[in-house]
Amino acid sequence: MRANGPVATVTVAPGSTSAELAAQVAALPDGAMLVGIFGDTTIILAYAPADDVAADRDVLAAVVAALMPDAWNGWSGTATPRRPVARTASASATEPTPADSR
Repeated sequence: MRANGPVATVTVAPGSTSAELAAQVAALPDGAMLVGIFGDTTIILAYAPADDVAADRDVLAAVVAALMPDAWNGWSGTATPRRPVARTASASATEPTPADSR
């Protein structure tokens, strides 16, 4: 079970055991109500407090966080890279640009 704001998720993926699913469901907050089901082979069940309406943005953030736990960085606009990106000089850096050739 993952929680993102007021929305918690349960992930049902191929290979999940009943014990793993039971543990996720047991970790849901008391009174949580199913508000959406997402996915095809990996199913995300989204739960929110029964006495509150979850914003679509919170539901979407929770689903993305459940699908990409290592890469989702919230709403910062950029994903957290999975590994460092090597920086290399591009070929155009060594060639003169049209402005340089005037």
